[in-house]
Amino acid sequence: MKAPLTLVLTSVYHQQRGLDALLRAHQEEPERPIRIWFFVDEAWVDYLLSRILDQGWLGRGSLDAVRQELERGYLHMAQDVLDQLKKREEIRALNPEMEIREGRLGEVLLSESGCRWIVSGERGYLERFSPGLSFVEWVAEGEET
Repeated sequence: MKAPLTLVLTSVYHQQRGLDALLRAHQEEPERPIRIWFFVDEAWVDYLLSRILDQGWLGRGSLDAVRQELERGYLHMAQDVLDQLKKREEIRALNPEMEIREGRLGEVLLSESGCRWIVSGERGYLERFSPGLSFVEWVAEGEET
């Protein structure tokens, strides 16, 4: 069996361009199994929290509680996104494996050889990874073209 075609969603607000890229890629390589992951990146959470700390919005003592709440809320929204995708006919027709993943995105992308990756997210997030990972198709969401 061929390595999977994997769409990695990173935004709870925008996914359409990534889904369009997945459908195009599936037409090119229909024999590949399909995975759709919603990825919660620990490095991005760290980045967001450091910005909040730097701006003085939060003291270090509250950091752990805020991290837990931020991650819990984001995981809940991620599940909502996947649940909505499961209702879409064009996605159901692909019979994808769907799951929420957590970790460090760069490490995950480097861990599976042969996989075709499409990563969808906000431009600022994607720019943190794209220079070093040229084997990934990066799809910026949420901005006008």
